[in-house]
Amino acid sequence: MPDLMPLALEFARAFNKAVRTFRMYSPTHPQVAHDLAGAFAWIEKMTSQESPVALGTRDGVMIVQGHPVRELTPILKSFCDLISSRGISSFSAQHGATLAEFSALVDILVRKPDEVLQGDRIKPELLKPLQKFRINELRFVALQDGASEEAVQLLSSSGAQQQDVMQLLSAFVTAGKGDSAVLSQRLASLIRKGDAADLVRMLDDVVGEMDEAGVLPEERIDRMSTVFRSLPIAEEVQKLRRILVMQEDPPMRAEWMSALKQSGFDPDSADSPPAAIQKLRDGSHWSGFVADAGFRGADGVKFLDDVAKSGKRPVPVVLLSWDEAVREAPSVANYPGLRFISQPTNAPMITGAMDEIALPPEVERLTEEQIAADPTLAAEVERARVIQSKLLPTDIPAVDGFEISAQYLPAQRVGGDYYDVLQLPGGRLGFIIADVSGKGISAAMIMVMARTIFHAVAPGAVSPKEAVMQANSKLVPDLPPGVFLTLAYAVLDPASSSVTVVSCGHNPPLLWTEFGGMGIVETVAVQGAAMGLVRGPAFERSLRETVVTLSPGEHLLFHTDGVNEAMDMGDEEFGDKRLIKAMVRAGERNAQDMTHGVVNAVMKHRGAAPASDDLTVLVVRKQPGGGAA
Repeated sequence: MPDLMPLALEFARAFNKAVRTFRMYSPTHPQVAHDLAGAFAWIEKMTSQESPVALGTRDGVMIVQGHPVRELTPILKSFCDLISSRGISSFSAQHGATLAEFSALVDILVRKPDEVLQGDRIKPELLKPLQKFRINELRFVALQDGASEEAVQLLSSSGAQQQDVMQLLSAFVTAGKGDSAVLSQRLASLIRKGDAADLVRMLDDVVGEMDEAGVLPEERIDRMSTVFRSLPIAEEVQKLRRILVMQEDPPMRAEWMSALKQSGFDPDSADSPPAAIQKLRDGSHWSGFVADAGFRGADGVKFLDDVAKSGKRPVPVVLLSWDEAVREAPSVANYPGLRFISQPTNAPMITGAMDEIALPPEVERLTEEQIAADPTLAAEVERARVIQSKLLPTDIPAVDGFEISAQYLPAQRVGGDYYDVLQLPGGRLGFIIADVSGKGISAAMIMVMARTIFHAVAPGAVSPKEAVMQANSKLVPDLPPGVFLTLAYAVLDPASSSVTVVSCGHNPPLLWTEFGGMGIVETVAVQGAAMGLVRGPAFERSLRETVVTLSPGEHLLFHTDGVNEAMDMGDEEFGDKRLIKAMVRAGERNAQDMTHGVVNAVMKHRGAAPASDDLTVLVVRKQPGGGAA
C-alpha cells in the first residue's frame, strides 16, 4: 500500500492557498486558475497511486485513507477547520477526476451557506458536476454514529455561522465594508456558542489573504484594528499601582502624593525610614517607593538594604537626595531598579520617573471555587482556555548550534499566559512570553490581538525595542482601562550568539553560567513598563534593550510568575531561591532537561495544592562546542 501521507500534506498546503485565492478574486482571475491547478496536481499524484483517495477530518485531525495524520501544524489545522466548518466529514477522489470537478468542489466550500445548503443538506445541483468526487456530509456521518437530530442541526448551524463571520471579517479588512456593530454581535455570538477557537483560524486566514495580496505590514495592522475594536473585550475594574512616599516635610509630601494620584497611582505615605520599611513589609503589593534621603549622605541610605528584603522582590525606588555622592553609595549602587534624582526637583519629574519603573498592579486570580460557583463565568473561562490553547505554537523551529525548549502548564481553568516563537529574517528567531491581567474571554481576546500584531510587525522591525513600540502603539489604544499585559520579547541572532531582550514589566530572565567550575545563576537586568499601564512617550522612555551573549553551555530562561509564585498547601511560594536551585541542578544538561527540571521542581513544591496561575518556561541554550541543534 503506497504511503500517501507526504502527498496529502502537500495537498493540504496547496488547498488552503487555493481556497484563500478563491475567496479574494473572481473565479475567472488568473491567480485562481493557477492555485486551483497547483492543488489539483497533488490530487492527480495521489489517485495515480491509489484510487479512490479519501481525505477528511475527525475531531480536528486530518484523516488520509482512514488513517490519522499524527502531525499537528497550522496548515493541517486550517484544512480541518475549513472542511468541518462546511458540514463535511470527508471527500474522496477517483483516478481520472478533472480540474473542473475539483473547481466545483472548492466553489462549494467558499460559497455563502444560503447559496450551498437546501435545508441542512448540500443542494443536489451543486453536487451534480462531481462525477469522480464524492462529498460525505457531516449529517450523514453523525447520524450513522448515532448522534441525535438536535446535535446534528447544531453542528450544521455552527459551521454556517463560522462561514458567515469569516465573510464579514474578510470584507472588513480587504474592502473596508460592513457594519462594525453587526460584526461585533456575530463575534460575540460565535464565542457564546463555544466556537471561539475558530476565531484564531479566521484571523490567520484573513491575515493570509492580505499577505497573498501584498498588503504591507503597517497597513495590514491598521485594517485589523477595525476587527480588534469589534472583539468582545469587557472593561475590567481598574486596579491602581500602589506607591509609598517617604518624605518628612508634610507640605512637600502632600504635593508629591497629589501629583502621583493625578497620574493614576494610589499613593500612601511614611515620614521616616522605619515607618516606610514597616509598611513595605505589611504583605501588600507595592508598585514603587519614592524616598527622599535629604542630606543624610551615604550612611543615611543604608535603609535601602532593608527595603530590598521587604517584599517578594525589590520594589522599584525613586531616590532623591541633595548629596550627589549618595549615587555612589553601595546601598544605592547595588539596588536593582533604582532611579536617582538630584535635589532640587519637582513633582512632574518624580511622577515621570515612577511611571517608567513602577511594577504593574497585583493581578487578582480567581480560585476554582469562585469559578465553580458562577456557571456563567465557568463557561466563559473554559471557552477562553480553548482559545488560549489554539494560540500556542505547535512546534519550535530548529536553530543550528542552539537548543530551544518551552513548556506550558495551564491552571485547571484560569490564567493568562501566552508564549510564541517567530521566525525572523536573517535566520533569527523571536520569542514572546506574556501574561495578561484580564480573565476569561477578555484576556483571550487580548492574546489574539497581541499575537496578530507581533506576527505582522516583528519581521520588519529593525530591533526588538522597535517591534515592541510598534506593537504597543497598535495594541494599547484598543485596551479598556485597567487592562494591561506584561511581556518579554527576545531575539536570538545565531550569527553572534546574542539574545536581545526587551521587557515590559515582565519577570527578568535568568542566565545559568559557570564560574570557577561551579554553576551559578544571574538575573539579567531589564527595565520597561507593562503594556497598557504607561502610554505615550513615557512608555518608550521606560524601555531598555539588554543584550546577552551566550557562551557554549549557557542557558537563558524566561518564565511567567506562575513559576515563582506557585504555592504549596501551606501557602508558601516556590520563590526565586528554589527556582535558582532548580536551574543549578539542571544547568549541565540540555535545554529540555532544564525546562522539565524547573517545572518538576514547581510541581513537587506545589504537591496537592491547586494551581492558581498558568506556568510557562522557555529556555534558550547554546550547545557546548556549537554543534548542530
